[in-house]
Amino acid sequence: MAATKNLSNLQVDGVLCISLRNRQDRRNLIKNEFAQSGLVIEFILVDADVENPERGCFNSHIKCATLAVERRYKAVLILEDDATLSSFSPSQILRINRFMTMRTPKLLYLGATLGKLWLTWNRGIARVRAKGTFAYILSNEGCRELIKLSTYTGTPIDKLFTKSFKAYCSLPLICNHHPNV
Repeated sequence: MAATKNLSNLQVDGVLCISLRNRQDRRNLIKNEFAQSGLVIEFILVDADVENPERGCFNSHIKCATLAVERRYKAVLILEDDATLSSFSPSQILRINRFMTMRTPKLLYLGATLGKLWLTWNRGIARVRAKGTFAYILSNEGCRELIKLSTYTGTPIDKLFTKSFKAYCSLPLICNHHPNV
């Protein structure tokens, strides 16, 4: 099968993209980057936390999880506005969907900075300890668990995921960080 960027068959109930209110340039970038994805992206506009940007990032991810629970999403794709989309085999989306249906993981990365990686018995899916929160799927249970951990204690969101969640990833990863933003 020819490589694609079509994510329209990805079994998520919503796609939320975190973006600073004053960064229209980044929203334009992700609209362009995901133009072929078939996804309807909803931008979650946040104001910069000038005192503590890490806390602002943390709270914006909590905001997305809270919205997903309020909307009763079974699964939500959360993006940061510097995510990029690579071409991939259409069968990779089938593998992700099958794994999400069979195992209902709390956290599945579509893109991450890989740390430790373990292969699973599921082709195209690996167990991972990763950094980065620019492209990931949270189940409803994962959203609820994240909300329980929502008091910012100085731990960055990606470290919180590493410490508190049994995470998986698409293998190969289908999203990356934009190198120039």
